[in-house]
Amino acid sequence: MNQNKTYELSIYCSNDQNISQELIKNQVIAWLIDRGESTFVEGVIDNIDLDPSIEEDYDRYSELEKSTSPILIFKFCKKELINLQSAMNLEFNSLISSSINTLSTVKWQEGWKEGFRPFSTDGFYVCPPWESGGETSKFRLIIDPGMAFGTGQHATTRLCLDGLFRVINSWKSRQEYFNGKRVLDMGTGSGILAIAAAKLGIKNILGVDIDKNALIAAQENSKINDVMFNLCSGAEFSLFSEKFDLILANILLPVLEKMLLSLLNQLNEHGVLIVSGITVDQVDTLKSIVLSRFSRVRIEEHYCDDWAMLTFMI
Repeated sequence: MNQNKTYELSIYCSNDQNISQELIKNQVIAWLIDRGESTFVEGVIDNIDLDPSIEEDYDRYSELEKSTSPILIFKFCKKELINLQSAMNLEFNSLISSSINTLSTVKWQEGWKEGFRPFSTDGFYVCPPWESGGETSKFRLIIDPGMAFGTGQHATTRLCLDGLFRVINSWKSRQEYFNGKRVLDMGTGSGILAIAAAKLGIKNILGVDIDKNALIAAQENSKINDVMFNLCSGAEFSLFSEKFDLILANILLPVLEKMLLSLLNQLNEHGVLIVSGITVDQVDTLKSIVLSRFSRVRIEEHYCDDWAMLTFMI
C-alpha cells in the first residue's frame, strides 16, 4: 500500500424537502458505524487549519460544525473508499453526494500539524511529538494521531481528561487499593485517555477500537509516552467478561445508545462510567436510557461549549 498518498472521501447530505440535513447526516453516521467505520470527522479535524483565537476562523469553524458540513473519511487505500462509496450510494441514493480526493500524505500531515498546538487541562499538558518544553507541573501527554481521531483538542476529549483525572485522584485520596483498579477506554482512538490513565499510575488498562488505524496509532503513542496498556479490536472485546472500575467512552450518540447499558453492566461495584461525544441536547436521551434500568445511580453533568460529558456512578 502506498502511504505517500492519502485519500479523502467527502460525503455531503442533500437538502431534501421531506428530511432535514441533520437527520440525513445522523443516518449516514449510524450506517458508517454499523459497517465498522469509526475514524471519520465532520468538516474539520480537531480544529486543524483553524486558529480559534482569530475571529473569522472561529466563525468558519462554527459554520463547519453545522449540519451542512461534510463527513470526511481518510484512508491510505483508495479501493476501500471506492467500495464504501458504492455501498453508500446504494443505501442513500439521492440523499447524499460524495467525492474522493487524492492528497499528498506529507502535506496532509503538515496541515494538521500546523493546527496542533500544545494545551493544558486540569492535570495534563498535551503536546505533539515535535514540541519541547511546556508545563512541567502536569502530566505530559505526547500525541501523534496518525490516521486516528483524537489529538485531544476537541472539547469532548478535554472533558474526559478532566473527568478521569478527578476519578483517579479520588481513588488516591481515599487510599484505596490503587494497583488493582481496572480501566477501559472504549473507542480509544489515538489512545490519549488510556495514556492519561497510565500516567496517573493505573496498571491495568484496556483500549478498544473497531478501527485498525486507531489501534496502530494508540500502540505507537503508548511507546512515545513510555507507558504500557492492552489493546484489542471491538470483535475481540465482545468475548470479554471482565469488569472494570472506570470505563471511558468518548463516542458518538448512535453508538452510545446501543452500548450504554452493557457498559454499565461491566462496572464493578462502586464503578464509574464516563461518556462524552455528545452535544448538550443529547444529554436527556442518555440519562433516560440509564434511569429506565438503573434506579440507584448518581449522575454528574459537565459541559464545554455545546458539548457534554456524563458521569454515572453505581
